[in-house]
Amino acid sequence: MILAEYRRFLQTLTNAHPQEWRKVANLVLLHFDDLLPLTTAQGQRVKKFVELAQANWEAVSADIQPIPAQAAATSNPIHQLKSLRVGPFRGFAKPEDFDLASSLVLIYGPNGSGKSSFCEALNMDY
Repeated sequence: MILAEYRRFLQTLTNAHPQEWRKVANLVLLHFDDLLPLTTAQGQRVKKFVELAQANWEAVSADIQPIPAQAAATSNPIHQLKSLRVGPFRGFAKPEDFDLASSLVLIYGPNGSGKSSFCEALNMDY
């Protein structure tokens, strides 16, 4: 299921996105089974990704391949979350509104800024 979702995500990356982004996405796809079981603890996943990138970067294509016909026929359509209000919840003392309507959303910040709280809020069932 996770691999199918990731393949559908790849279809959102077009030639309008930088070539490096598409190469990163393809590198993850090519080594999906190696990366999936790793956690973020002590940088396991990122260390493995860096190792794979150093060894394979020049050989990775920036072309996003279409989803195989059998997988596309059985998959559900992706619905994009356009916005999210988080808080008060964990690291968010007051409600914060997030605009997620872009085709690519990057969540970044220093330790303690609420990245994990944001991700937990995405997983909450209401």
